Formats: sequence, C-alpha cells, structure tokens
Amino acid sequence: GEHELQEISDSEATALRQAADGQVEALEARTAAESEGELIEQAIEEQIWLRTDITPADKRQLSAARLGRGTFRENVERLESACRVTGILDRRYLLVTHIKPWKDASDAERVDGANGLLLSPHVVLLFRRGHISFADDGSLLVSRHLNPYVLKAWGLQQSPAPRTFKAEQRVYLAYHRASLFERVGGGRRAPGESA
Repeated sequence: GEHELQEISDSEATALRQAADGQVEALEARTAAESEGELIEQAIEEQIWLRTDITPADKRQLSAARLGRGTFRENVERLESACRVTGILDRRYLLVTHIKPWKDASDAERVDGANGLLLSPHVVLLFRRGHISFADDGSLLVSRHLNPYVLKAWGLQQSPAPRTFKAEQRVYLAYHRASLFERVGGGRRAPGESA
C-alpha cells in the first residue's frame, strides 16, 4: 500500500541533487541568454526611437534596415539577385543581412545597399557568426572553425559560380573578413564568457 517508497542512500540522493541542479543551471543560463538577447534587441530599438538628431522617417528607415527590410532591402536587391551560396532566386526565401554589422556601422552604412547581402536563412547564420565570408571575386571562404559536417549536411560545398563584387561592396567585405571571419564563437557569447 502506502509505505512502499524505497529509501535511497545519501550518496544516491547527493548524485540526484547534483544532476537536478546541473539541469536547472543549464536551463537558467539558456533562459538568461535568450532573454538577454531579447532585451538587447528592445534596447537597440528604443535607442533608435529616442534619438533627437534624425527625423521620424529616418527612424522608421533605420528600424526597418536593422531587420533587413524597407529601403535597405530595396537597396540591396538592386545589387544582389540571388543567394550567393545556394543560388536561390526566389526572394520570399531570402533574408537581407548587413556585411558590416549594424552595431559597427554608421547610419549611412546601415541603409547602404552595398553593405548588404541577399542570403538563404541558414547562410545568414553562418555569415553573421563569421563562419563564412566572401573573397572580392565572389568565391566562398569557409572558416576553419566551421564544423565540416554542417557544410556537407547543408550542401554548401557546391555553391554556384562566383560573381565578382562591385567596388563599393568590397569595402564592406574587407571589414567582414578582418573583423568577423575566422573569429571563434562569432555571434552571441554564452553568459560569463569573456570577449
């Protein structure tokens, strides 16, 4: 009946407590990282709207540009017609990403079409983290830190024939190669990880 609960030894109890604590800590760290990311996004958005040096129209343009939309996307689409890695032309499946990241760019660079690429979503992830970049001739550069399985599984070894970048795009690509490409753990750092 009611007294069938089995006693467990102190060492078993300690092991269970440690395992549970470890899981809780991991969950807390993940939740903190996600909410920190959301808070950072909100703060950036608020900073745009609190500015007094630009017009409301400029604020809207910057807000949209940050998300790869609006005038910025139109400007990028004048220069780029397809994903340079997958070859996909259908723009419904392509995202616009900054070459020189938003946080490092001036307002003018944030809406400059030459500072953007039209890429498949999984390619955007690799590009933003510095796992891939591009040479001026358009050929794909792959970081030595990128897990080779990812490259193979995502079918990224057989990209379309490279298309040379225009001079104004090359300036931004040089920045990307110097500041982001080959940096380990590009993208957000885990909580407590130093720069």
